[in-house]
Amino acid sequence: MTGQIVPVVPFANVAGRVQRNWCPAEANPHHAAFAQTRGGKSHLIRWGILPLAALGRMVVIDVKPGGDRTWNGWGEDVTGLRPGFGLSATGLPRYRVRVLPGAEGSEQVRRILEQLAAEGEVIIVVDDAGRVTDNAGRGGMGLGGTVDHMLSLGAATGVTMILGLNSTAWAASGAKDQCGTIWIGVTRSRTMRDNFADVAGLPREVRPVLDRIPARHWLYSDYAGDDLMMALTHVPAAA
Repeated sequence: MTGQIVPVVPFANVAGRVQRNWCPAEANPHHAAFAQTRGGKSHLIRWGILPLAALGRMVVIDVKPGGDRTWNGWGEDVTGLRPGFGLSATGLPRYRVRVLPGAEGSEQVRRILEQLAAEGEVIIVVDDAGRVTDNAGRGGMGLGGTVDHMLSLGAATGVTMILGLNSTAWAASGAKDQCGTIWIGVTRSRTMRDNFADVAGLPREVRPVLDRIPARHWLYSDYAGDDLMMALTHVPAAA
């Protein structure tokens, strides 16, 4: 697609491509969504990506104090997971882990990620991944190494990670080079748009497209084939 205008594509068409290529044993299944705070990452993940694997085991790591309201009513709220967990109180295998405050929360998330890595066959959403991967000295949990390990090796056991990030500065290295699908949304920072474009491997002539993306619109890109595929798309409002 180098040298061409990025096409505007209905989300249903993009979703079909994602669904066709979602096979952890054969292709990189991981997603990274980059946008500013309140740029629509949670909306994209809940209403756009996760419905494409509606019956899969899913765990959302919700690090926001009081919980992110986007996830209200989506899955069973828990602070830990049973070994080999299946259906939740919702009737589906969906769980939102409400992260405990302080050091207790860091240990809680580490333990849960290690459990999920060992069990496999699960979709893990880390909605504010910087809070999990950044080091403790900058207010994070210091779990970047754990996340990188899961991004590198988890697909072999059926693990898909979906990361929401508002910056590349404190993203784990794996979030920048181990995700097969990249979504880029709105941000007011030109420097950050440059960084997002670099992570996605966008051709230089495509970079100006990022200057005009409104909220809840996305530049989708993947390398599921030999060539970089791109589309501008919009996730409809929640029903």
